[in-house]
Amino acid sequence: MKVYVCYDHDGFWMGGVSVVLAENEDDARQQLDAALVAACLAPHKDHPYDLHELDSTQPQACILFNGDY
Repeated sequence: MKVYVCYDHDGFWMGGVSVVLAENEDDARQQLDAALVAACLAPHKDHPYDLHELDSTQPQACILFNGDY
């Protein structure tokens, strides 16, 4: 499985931040879109977002949102 992060999808008051585990980017986008729609948020086709694959072969920390606008 691959690890993808997204920090610019639709959100209620500001952009959302999510982590997705998936086989590939297409699967990750489908999973995230389903989760967004279930949460009453816009999917990729209505609010385009970027997915970024993390290197899951090495230990690391990734700050997804530091509070800075």
